[in-house]
Amino acid sequence: MLLNRWSFLFFLLCALYGCSPGVARPTKKQRIVLATDCLTKEDERLFKSFRKYHHIDVQIVELSADSIHSLLKKDGVDTEIDAVLLRYSGGSEDIQAKHLLQRKVSSTVPVAQSLDYFTIGQDPYVILKSVRDSLNKHIDLSDFIRSAYWTTDLNLSHDFNPLLSAVRARMKDKKGYRFYDWERDFLKHHATSFPLMDSTGKIPYHFTLYSHTSTQKERLEKKYNCVEPIYINQQNGGSYYQPVRFGIIRHARNFTNAKVLLNYLYNIPFNRRLNNRLGTYPIVTRNKSPYPYQNAGPKMFPWMDRAMRRFPI
Repeated sequence: MLLNRWSFLFFLLCALYGCSPGVARPTKKQRIVLATDCLTKEDERLFKSFRKYHHIDVQIVELSADSIHSLLKKDGVDTEIDAVLLRYSGGSEDIQAKHLLQRKVSSTVPVAQSLDYFTIGQDPYVILKSVRDSLNKHIDLSDFIRSAYWTTDLNLSHDFNPLLSAVRARMKDKKGYRFYDWERDFLKHHATSFPLMDSTGKIPYHFTLYSHTSTQKERLEKKYNCVEPIYINQQNGGSYYQPVRFGIIRHARNFTNAKVLLNYLYNIPFNRRLNNRLGTYPIVTRNKSPYPYQNAGPKMFPWMDRAMRRFPI
């Protein structure tokens, strides 16, 4: 009877403290699986210092936002993905809309963010003016409502949504009466080609993202013969932009590690280095950056996250 009692206590202790035979101890090597549409496997070296100081490996999985969305829906709670780093797209919005991200993540992030995505970079909308345009006048968003024709390499169905949300937010037009007139006039001047000059003598312009001026520079110069990008809305609230965002998956196996990485993304040197890799602007702007283009950056519209939440397009 006494032997049975001690045997029971032994097995109870084994169950409580995980010392039963055949159970592997937790590995000391920590990791986070990061699915992204803007980094490659080779970019794992960007996180060398993070691995050194936090002893957490960052494993990058290269997938489009649409593929990530499909994989998360398919795997459910069994997903291997811990976090996502995505440019703005219809796929990244679907991930948010389907509530696949962890909400209300507590962190030391120094800026106001949405409930699930965290903006870590800014890709402003810019205008490229043809060198054929000899008129040395200031061009801004209002010109595309009144008269200026424009082309774009962006997808009209969703790539302009952050810009449109910001415009509607500035109008404070919840019902959309004034905004829909503005949107109609804006799209009315979209041209499908880039001629020297149209029959009315109006010279067209090219609408794109800042990141495209570096990643697609040769193509743009060859096809459109354009000059340096013009940042819009600088005399008012600041440039509208597409966000580069980080989110933690709702069923992340390495949730604690993902929170550590989230805070590291706002480390000033790393945030600058990461955005230099992406061809975008850092979210932190204090002090001088070692990357010259970041020191001459535009004034950014400060309420983009709020505008995209309150006035989704």
